[in-house]
Amino acid sequence: MKQHKIDLLISFFLYGVGLLSLLVSDLYISKNFDDFFIADWAFIKSSILIISTVCLMGYDTLFIRDQSLIKRYFKRFWGQTIIIAFLVSIIIWLVKGFSINQVIMLFFAIVGLAFLNYISSSSRACYNLWKAQFSINFWKIILLLLLLLSYFDQPINYYVVSVLIGGVLSFFLRGYYPKERNIQDKDSLLSLRDANKMGAYFLLTNLTLVFAVNGEQFVINLYGDANVSAHLFTYFSVFTPIALSINGFLGFYFGPKVRRQKEFNLKHYFNFSKKILVFSILITIFSVIAGYFYMIKFMNVAKVEIDWALISVLAFLCIVRGIYISTSIGLGIFGSKRSIGKSALMFWVFTIVYIFSIFIMLAYLENEFVVLGIATASLLNWIGRFSVSNYFTIKELKTINENV
Repeated sequence: MKQHKIDLLISFFLYGVGLLSLLVSDLYISKNFDDFFIADWAFIKSSILIISTVCLMGYDTLFIRDQSLIKRYFKRFWGQTIIIAFLVSIIIWLVKGFSINQVIMLFFAIVGLAFLNYISSSSRACYNLWKAQFSINFWKIILLLLLLLSYFDQPINYYVVSVLIGGVLSFFLRGYYPKERNIQDKDSLLSLRDANKMGAYFLLTNLTLVFAVNGEQFVINLYGDANVSAHLFTYFSVFTPIALSINGFLGFYFGPKVRRQKEFNLKHYFNFSKKILVFSILITIFSVIAGYFYMIKFMNVAKVEIDWALISVLAFLCIVRGIYISTSIGLGIFGSKRSIGKSALMFWVFTIVYIFSIFIMLAYLENEFVVLGIATASLLNWIGRFSVSNYFTIKELKTINENV
């Protein structure tokens, strides 16, 4: 028990320092560079985070269910990661007009972060929490140090060097090897065929999730509107990170913990959700207050210039993303293939409507309305995700309880 508490404290420390480093990096970029550099930074960041998630093909969630997949899936992971990173890099080169050097750097950044995601999700499934956090957060600390040293002149260079250094160090921690006693009996192992089907469903779900988190910057920059990108990026960086980062750690911690519980019924689920909701409201209020004082004191923004309508939408967004944690954990652990597939399909409907609405607003609305409109579309997308995952989680828990 004592060792578990130490591991938890270390993992929370690494999580906090990593997210703080990424937050400071974003705030530093927002304050010290022009709109075009900010837009490039936001595009590179969103591209790497989205595509590296795709490379795992949903297996990061399956590792919690069956740790034997960590070894069985490894070779295939490398093959598909290289193919996906190559194709995406070529597409971005054609669309954005990056130089060959930038495209090569983007390829290695995607592959490197995908590898870190693999190690982190494997370590998390093995309940090596601090090693999981090291794998997914240490590169962010390196990123901040390189940025403060002004070591490079292109955003992509900062990311690729940070990710590759983090990947090398994380590999030698070896927290991703499952212990034999934690692997299920052979009869209860997921077959690769079933794992591929469930992984595809989880991939669809996870892909819509990363688009919900980072998609607006990806789409805005593909469209080429640097001013909208910079304004939205600045407000997200200032007013939401405290709430979203702490809620994110709760999701990271409670996922394996709920999985290890001998009993988790509807009553447990509702109590868990209520606690998450109350905490999310409180931490969002704190996050907004902290963001307000930062913008006034350090960014020298006049009170009359602060966009309170946008802040209000982002605050509700933080609360919804907070309560979504309980539904996501419930569906990820207890969901059947049928429920996961149906929810993934509905998530995609929301995501397509969301992305399409962004393009429409960028094409037809004035800049002052576009930012608020995109933030509102993001909020509605998250409300839809929460409603669907909550519905299927309750449905699955009812079925499980009836069969007990």
